[in-house]
Amino acid sequence: MVLKTKKQKTKTKTKNFDIVTYQSNHPTSPDITRHHPTSPDITRHHPISKLKYLQKYSNKRSIQQDHLLHARRYTFFNTSITIMTMTMALPDEMLLHIARSCSSPADAKNMLLAHFDEEVMLREMKKRRDCYVWDGDYKRRGPLDVKCIMIMPGVTRIPISAFAYRKLLVSVIIPDSVTFIPYEAFDACTSLTEVDIPDSVKWIGEGAFGRCTSLSRVNLANSVVSIDQGAFWGCTSLSVVNIPDSVTSIGEEAFFGCKSLTKVNIPNSVMEIGKETFSECPLLSNVIIPDGVVRISYRCACDCGCDDELCSCDD
Repeated sequence: MVLKTKKQKTKTKTKNFDIVTYQSNHPTSPDITRHHPTSPDITRHHPISKLKYLQKYSNKRSIQQDHLLHARRYTFFNTSITIMTMTMALPDEMLLHIARSCSSPADAKNMLLAHFDEEVMLREMKKRRDCYVWDGDYKRRGPLDVKCIMIMPGVTRIPISAFAYRKLLVSVIIPDSVTFIPYEAFDACTSLTEVDIPDSVKWIGEGAFGRCTSLSRVNLANSVVSIDQGAFWGCTSLSVVNIPDSVTSIGEEAFFGCKSLTKVNIPNSVMEIGKETFSECPLLSNVIIPDGVVRISYRCACDCGCDDELCSCDD
């Protein structure tokens, strides 16, 4: 005997959530409708805190948001966002969470200074595990495996070979109070990718950034007067160098062995180019010497790609 059972129909009760529309001004960012942030399942449904959604737009350099009601910690973690424009004032706690989520210490520092004072910026930067805030004490220069070094504002002097041989150092933040970069200050920092020289620096010392093989961009301020001997020698990833109008002399072997160097802009203010300044730069095909140069030393650009008398290795 077969018993027939009736199928029981179950009714699911749905909770009523308030619907909020998040509108973005970004041309490729669609309008998103999700549950209100105060709902119990905020982790799954909140569009801003959803990591997969952020990774989709991780290559965008800016976000402009019209309506933002809630932001959780690590909202913009592991993205390349450097500029954030808000049309409304955000609470301090929310701004701190966003700054802590910046993957770049330099971007976090700029954002903190834009909304807070220097004391808050220093306190937050000291909490970061990927950045060491150096106060000028030569005996305490941070761990060797640190990825970012931030020199505290007010420090005027960097000691000789202060941060040399930091193999994992990726970025360095130099304040406006530093006046010169001394001998081999960042020598052989093979992971250092870019450097911004502030307007206060007037002199780049001998071998200051020598053998930084990953250094691809150098932003020299208009205050730099002298680039000393071997300042950027062996920077094999450096492709373009824009020398500011304030520079009057370029020392010996300043860019020696920069094998990726293709273009150099020498201003009219330069009066002297030292020995073997651009030697061993095989991709350097064009160098324009301004009228202000009064002295070009021996083997200035030997073994480079120029078809000019400047490259002559003869006595």
